[in-house]
Amino acid sequence: MPTDVRPIAPTRILTPARPAQPVAAQPAPAPAPAAFGQDSFQRQDRYKIEVDLPSSRLYVVDKATGEPVDRYLTSPGRKEFPTAGKHFTIQRTLLKAPWNPPASKWAANAKPVPGGMNNPMGIFKMDLGGYSEYIHGTPASERADLGRPASHGCMRLSNENVLQLYQRYAGVGTEVEINRDAAESKRLRAGFAATHRKEHAITDGKELLAGAAAGRLPKPVG
Repeated sequence: MPTDVRPIAPTRILTPARPAQPVAAQPAPAPAPAAFGQDSFQRQDRYKIEVDLPSSRLYVVDKATGEPVDRYLTSPGRKEFPTAGKHFTIQRTLLKAPWNPPASKWAANAKPVPGGMNNPMGIFKMDLGGYSEYIHGTPASERADLGRPASHGCMRLSNENVLQLYQRYAGVGTEVEINRDAAESKRLRAGFAATHRKEHAITDGKELLAGAAAGRLPKPVG
């Protein structure tokens, strides 16, 4: 009798495959809301800000050419509170933020002020990330000082202008330089004159005020 008989493998019973069930379409996730200032970064890549202390002017500079393309009146720090630092990058932007008195002697008797047009820092501000300095708006009582040193170190603009600056040129990531050199001041002035553009009136951007008062930042266009 043969001894190499192998056991017969059990028969595998195949069951018919179940028909594929249709997969219900899943709704696309809602896009995350963009943080203020963190948009396409097109204008942050294209422009930088140069604050010219000798002339109390804020220039928008084309990074590719190094030439100024726009200009606004500003109020940098006055003699007792000079603007500090030289190179910054905008870290965050704040709309209708309340103002809390800093721990400085000049603010010893000041009280907190809610956010709004007549806040000490205006309707909108951009944090430079150093020395507690901002580019910010201005209450009505301080508009007359624009174009000369008058702040405690920050760069003041009119509420209209600071909103327009954000809309067209600056946001989180924008480079900011502080100029104290007379020769560079002269170069900026000549470069801007060559564009044949006018310096902005402090009312330029007034169409953006209503939206900002309602808590809406203007949509960047750059």
